[in-house]
Amino acid sequence: MLAAGLMVAAMHPMRKWRMSLPPELRSLGAAGRLLGVSGSQIHRYENKARRVPPEKVIVYESITGIPRWVLRPDIYPPERRRGRKPASHKPALEMSAP
Repeated sequence: MLAAGLMVAAMHPMRKWRMSLPPELRSLGAAGRLLGVSGSQIHRYENKARRVPPEKVIVYESITGIPRWVLRPDIYPPERRRGRKPASHKPALEMSAP
């Protein structure tokens, strides 16, 4: 039982994906084989010791269903996924006819 006021950390998306797999594929090693890496690497991703390499983000997205902006928000910021312009964008001034 949790003490009142105790914050519970959210489960890492990679671990959530792994736990959604059939029981025989939930081990670190089995999940690693699905992604072409070692079970140790999956453990590092889940514990935030390593980030998903940029060249693997799209591949992992297609295998896991985890959106690229969740896997690497530093590369794929939320503004891009929603089709909005970044907050720093300033609209061009329009010229009016005289």
